[in-house]
Amino acid sequence: MKTAEQGIILKRINYSETSQIVTVYTLNKGLKTYMFKGAKKKYNALYPLNICEIVSYQRNETALGQMTECSSMGLTNDLVNSPLKSLIAFFIADVIINCVQTEVEDEDLYQFLTKWIHTLDQTDSVAIYPTHFISQLIVHLGYTPDIRDDALTFDIKNGEFVAYERQDSYCVYGEECTALLNLFQERNFDVRLRQR
Repeated sequence: MKTAEQGIILKRINYSETSQIVTVYTLNKGLKTYMFKGAKKKYNALYPLNICEIVSYQRNETALGQMTECSSMGLTNDLVNSPLKSLIAFFIADVIINCVQTEVEDEDLYQFLTKWIHTLDQTDSVAIYPTHFISQLIVHLGYTPDIRDDALTFDIKNGEFVAYERQDSYCVYGEECTALLNLFQERNFDVRLRQR
């Protein structure tokens, strides 16, 4: 049975002369991979972080779903037109694929991702976007380091900020520690990423 749902295009791999294998983070099914026959001939909406309406079905004998239609929802116009934003979109899509590997519905994560995709599409401050996105994704996924207001060092091995200064290869200290602490404490990214 065919189903229609929203999804974020993350990756596509050529499979044949006309078909592609497409990885999508969907609203209702989490991370899914689909065979999309005829994708090369019909569709140009398959670019990283494009938010699409997809129609698909799943056969019992395979984990690979079958995508039959994909239409852009028109929400990420600038990602295609800006080479720098396109490059960042490829990077962010790869981060998502490597961090989110479950086929489970997670509406909060989907909304989080779409909010950040809209921010990338609309912002002029793309230089700081990847760092802010990754720090907030870490927080959203529940991997927030232990944060202290009196932190002098970030211990990478243990994932915590500590109140003493330690200078070894597994620690970040000084201005870098302060900047990292500020990233993890920041909750309103719109303050730093100016909107048009």
